[in-house]
Amino acid sequence: MLILWTGPKHCGKTTSATRLAQVARAEGFNVAGLLAPSLYHNSKLLGFDVLDFQNQTRAPLARRKISQSKAGPFTFIADGLKFGNAVLSAEATKSADLIIVDEFGPLELKGQGWRRNVDSLLISSNAVVLLVVRQELADPVRQVYETAPCRELTAIEKNSIDDAINMLKNRRHHMEGRRFAVRRTPHGGTKKMFKLDGMLMIGSAGSKVGKTELACTLLRKFNKTSDIIGIKVTTIKDKDGQCPRGGKGCGVCSSLEGVYCITKETDSISGKDTARLLTAGASRVFWLRVLKEHLQEGTTALLDIIGPDAVSICESNSLRQVVEPGLFLMVRNRNLKFWKSSARQVKKYVDRIVISDGNRFDFDLDRIKLIDGKWIIQKQATLRDQSPGASATAIIMAGGGSSRMGTDKSMLPIKGQSMIEAICEQLRGFFDLAMRSFRTKCRNRDL
Repeated sequence: MLILWTGPKHCGKTTSATRLAQVARAEGFNVAGLLAPSLYHNSKLLGFDVLDFQNQTRAPLARRKISQSKAGPFTFIADGLKFGNAVLSAEATKSADLIIVDEFGPLELKGQGWRRNVDSLLISSNAVVLLVVRQELADPVRQVYETAPCRELTAIEKNSIDDAINMLKNRRHHMEGRRFAVRRTPHGGTKKMFKLDGMLMIGSAGSKVGKTELACTLLRKFNKTSDIIGIKVTTIKDKDGQCPRGGKGCGVCSSLEGVYCITKETDSISGKDTARLLTAGASRVFWLRVLKEHLQEGTTALLDIIGPDAVSICESNSLRQVVEPGLFLMVRNRNLKFWKSSARQVKKYVDRIVISDGNRFDFDLDRIKLIDGKWIIQKQATLRDQSPGASATAIIMAGGGSSRMGTDKSMLPIKGQSMIEAICEQLRGFFDLAMRSFRTKCRNRDL
């Protein structure tokens, strides 16, 4: 995540960034990065130093030239640049929650100064990166990092520090709130997976089978009552320039810089899959391109943006290897003979295979429910249906004398509700008759 800390020349950007660092540390955040404090003599600006936030050591960064030149009034000092880049290295910032870079200016826009390390941090670090930027350079910097989630805060505005601290708090809440499931591997080991009940994942057995159409249909069905994020994941095996589908390719794989890239879709009329999701009613749409061996890192970065409790519909096969979603559907064509490799690897996890002709599906989509932020498939159940293959019915055994307990154990309290209420709550949405049976029991007991 990127923050542009903007303001005109000599307005106090460095001073306010220093104050932000102090407040962040008081809130328990680890702050790293560098400041470029000004040096004055008799009210004349002589140059800048570079100051390490973490240990308060400094080095000379730039000094005013004796004679003016077209190259600018200051000479940059090699040792100061080397010192600053060491401060911004992955090793020096690995435990940081906030990384401040003062400042990101014309030198960086030319690819020099702190540019290489900032590029690397935005790809590999989980920290919030704050760039101190002169107001007139904000648009060029934003264009350089157009694929990064970015927010601009005015350094001299009273609420900017509070806004930045709230962003850090929200990120910490998301990181701490992230839930994991531990699953056994076929070889007897264990694997930690993101547990995202709010994600409905749609995979496909082959290409052009209606995966995006199913996602759009579900978005149109649920977007009036829920805020749903659309996600498309493109997993890249390598970046050797060869298209995995053969031929020249579209450049998606070879153009990836770093190990992953997250792009927010803003164009709803382009006809791309992400644009279709936006048109169908997704509140926001993100495209994650990620190297296959870095799926976990790419997913972590995506969750930093949308939050672990977000409700989403995601198109992907490979993401199922690191995410346990609330519901995993897989679309296939009736005449498909061979499943693609990414589909075969996750087929065993599927909740329902949906047969499609590209527009219609062999599955009643009304059975898909979104209850309390969790996706489920509701079972079709009736007590009279005893035919072979009929859907299951849930019956809660809650009778008996409870002789060992000495009281009706179905009414024992569990976190503010009775035991039978707690059981029914867990089954709610899965079985039509579960709540109906509970209501009948309550009436019989005059509850």
